[in-house]
Amino acid sequence: MKIVVNGRFLTQPVTGVQRFAIEIVRALINSGHSLQVVAPRGVQDLKLAEEFDVQYIGGSIRGYLWEQLVLPFYCKAQEGPVFLINLTNTAPVVLKQQLVTIHDIATFTHPEFYSKKFVLVYRVMIPLIVRRSFDVVTVSDFSKRELVNRFRVPEGKVSVVSNAISAVFDEAVEDEIKPGPYILAVSSLAPSKNLARLIQAFGVYRRSGGLCRLLVVGAGNSGDRVFTATEALSNGSDDEDVVFLGRVTDTELVSLYRNADLFVHASLYEGFGIPPLEAMSCGTACVVSDIPSLREVCGDAAVYVDPLDVQSISAGMMRVLGCQELVRQMIDRGKERASLFDWTVSAEKIHDVISRHR
Repeated sequence: MKIVVNGRFLTQPVTGVQRFAIEIVRALINSGHSLQVVAPRGVQDLKLAEEFDVQYIGGSIRGYLWEQLVLPFYCKAQEGPVFLINLTNTAPVVLKQQLVTIHDIATFTHPEFYSKKFVLVYRVMIPLIVRRSFDVVTVSDFSKRELVNRFRVPEGKVSVVSNAISAVFDEAVEDEIKPGPYILAVSSLAPSKNLARLIQAFGVYRRSGGLCRLLVVGAGNSGDRVFTATEALSNGSDDEDVVFLGRVTDTELVSLYRNADLFVHASLYEGFGIPPLEAMSCGTACVVSDIPSLREVCGDAAVYVDPLDVQSISAGMMRVLGCQELVRQMIDRGKERASLFDWTVSAEKIHDVISRHR
């Protein structure tokens, strides 16, 4: 049976969803599994396309049209059976012999986070591909429960395959970024990321005598545009010690994590939550939202706060920054916790799911 990977994710800006796809494909290839990545034109990282030996199909057709028309036609035109792997929420609705990865169902549980058009497309597509596909993968037990309960699919049809840490986080990097004491956040302007309350909480922390600045890494809602200080501060604070760094390289991000006094992740909703895992792996104490998915990721290695309560978020910051013994405990626990997640293990789980059909 030929294994084909839906490579449309290679044409998209890299967020946590695309990172999952990249690392799973890389781990499958490095483990010696045979597969063919196919993609439309417009791949953003040509080195990555070369690494994956991408086959381009569909001429100038891209996006949803490529995925719904060109990709299934390609699969059906192959000699012998084909099993399609989809790693970033969407998949051809006409195919059954495929695996689809649904990272979360926020468009159903929190439609207010997205545009009406986006919600409509996902509300039509997701139930169809979840019910028609042979297998469904998701990234946490929390997301599995939501999928099973929402779509009434058998639990055995849904497998949990966790995110993990990219290899760059294990590499030695020069710690060039040392802008004094700071709290780090990795966020977009998406409402689910709750950046406005985080900035308000930082303002409370500063007014209470806190010395750290807040550094924010991230892009705008479109994913490819760096948001400005004016955009974010209009939602939360006018504190001049909030610094917006925009997009950074992976190496720069590692340095920012490693040198931070504290990492804060105040999301309202996550299917998994990669940034806290990255922070823990870099030896940085974490304050995170008390929501099920982040409890699942961080275990006893983080301080939990109510993401809807500005005072709770600021109190979490002050609690950690005011106790070096707590920081040391959290660093040790965080590194141990992060070591439990591994891309090779996750890729083998994907391969095991596919092997059921051989």
